[in-house]
Amino acid sequence: MNTIEMNTETKTKTEMNIEEYDNKGSNHSDSDSDTGNEMNNDYIFNKLPHEELKKLILLSNDITDIIKNNKNIIKNKSEFEQIDVAVRNIEKEYINMTNTIRKAYINTYSENKRTYIENKKMKKKLKNKENFHVNKKKVANDFTLVFMNLDKTDNMVSSADILRSFSSFIKEEKNKNNKDIFVYKENNEIDNKQFRITGKLKDLFDNVQKEISDRGDTLIIPETLSYNNIFTYIKYLFKLAL
Repeated sequence: MNTIEMNTETKTKTEMNIEEYDNKGSNHSDSDSDTGNEMNNDYIFNKLPHEELKKLILLSNDITDIIKNNKNIIKNKSEFEQIDVAVRNIEKEYINMTNTIRKAYINTYSENKRTYIENKKMKKKLKNKENFHVNKKKVANDFTLVFMNLDKTDNMVSSADILRSFSSFIKEEKNKNNKDIFVYKENNEIDNKQFRITGKLKDLFDNVQKEISDRGDTLIIPETLSYNNIFTYIKYLFKLAL
């Protein structure tokens, strides 16, 4: 069978109707275009052949009109089968494209929703972070403020503030290669999880030991501590609540 040929008038009609199609309202509206322009160029939306899709829709309409207006277009069974196969292939590709687009939309929606939920949880977590016990401000002892280089009038600090001061001091002493602060393993390698009480740290823990005795407790501070051990003595760095 000879393929159906579009006459010059029909082709012109297809081309002219593109503008009319836009005016009637396609899904690729001006507002969508603006949004698309704001998107990253990697978005598949910007790579879709929008103009070709419009032409395909209009061409499909024109073919339908030709068949409606020319009832004797098919002469025999062979020609019918040829057109039937073509139509079936078009239907198959259309269904495949539709399913792919819907799947992509669902995946995008799910990803956006998951990102939104994660961001919402993160904001809530950050908002509630101030309520963590380690971040609550309390009145520090004077010797704690001296170690942290804070004025006595600025006596409200948190356990997290104190731990940061510890960490900064120990890091600074190790960077200065102060051998008095290093703790060595049996193989003579430096144990980075432990440190010796020296310098300002010794002055601080001498006061902590006195505070422990004043409160009637029996803890004895060793010469070597680990970062986890600090939590054992952290409460003595604050004044007792009245």
